Amino acid sequence: MPRSRRNQVFVCDLGYRPGMPLVTRPATTPECEPHEPWPGPYVASSEYADLMMETHDQRPCRGCGLWLIWEPKGKPDA
Repeated sequence: MPRSRRNQVFVCDLGYRPGMPLVTRPATTPECEPHEPWPGPYVASSEYADLMMETHDQRPCRGCGLWLIWEPKGKPDA
């Protein structure tokens, strides 16, 4: 009989690593600003956002309204 797997923990590292390939989301309207590159998988995206929030502010794209533009903190709005 196989042994039970109770009380075991398996940890998977699915997060962002510096140097990971980033994908740029396509513009949805002709007025879109260049969207920031972003890691694809969900967990990596979350970790990347946590890192970016330390040094950048996020704002919506002026063309499509999606929150895909990151600006360094302290930069005045144009």
